[in-house]
Amino acid sequence: MTHAAHIALIEFELNGFHQSLEVYRQQMSAWYSRALESVSHGLDMPSLLGMDRVLRAGDSLRSVSISDSEFATVAQCPVGGELKIESLFESVYDVPIGNIPVEVIGLDDGSSTLIMLDDQGKGSHYCAAGGRYQVRVQGAVSEEQVGALFATYNGLTSDLEQWLRKQWAGFKPHWEQSTASAIGSGVLAGSWAAIRDVW
Repeated sequence: MTHAAHIALIEFELNGFHQSLEVYRQQMSAWYSRALESVSHGLDMPSLLGMDRVLRAGDSLRSVSISDSEFATVAQCPVGGELKIESLFESVYDVPIGNIPVEVIGLDDGSSTLIMLDDQGKGSHYCAAGGRYQVRVQGAVSEEQVGALFATYNGLTSDLEQWLRKQWAGFKPHWEQSTASAIGSGVLAGSWAAIRDVW
């Protein structure tokens, strides 16, 4: 690849950087991504390629694929008798997954309570201190919630693009000099090899 082609490729990538999230979303909906996601979904494991959703219940945490609609974690009720529950996307930012039902099942007494998490993905269950509880998520992530997740990255993507452009503006002149120097060194090395081979 020529010097000019390298520079053109870098500038092409920089010009398309603002679309990187949209490209990522398209790749996540491709058949190969869905196939890999079905494996992680089936095993209630974090996503292999995509983003994860998290369920926190007290000190317990469960991370699964964004496509999982039913999963659970087991937590122990703290001394105060209030088990705090939170549902969110695992991300650079805390992006809540709210307005979804969770079921809290007492493993010691068999009780069952349905709780609707608020807009911020938070809720509480009053329980017997020291008791063990299974907290089950019963709700898929909506397109609006996924859209909210990606919207949080818009500012970050813009900031990162500006930073990359600034770095490139400082590096580009050095690239041109080092490429010219490398070409000159190559010519000298080749000439010396040719002279040496003549002898």
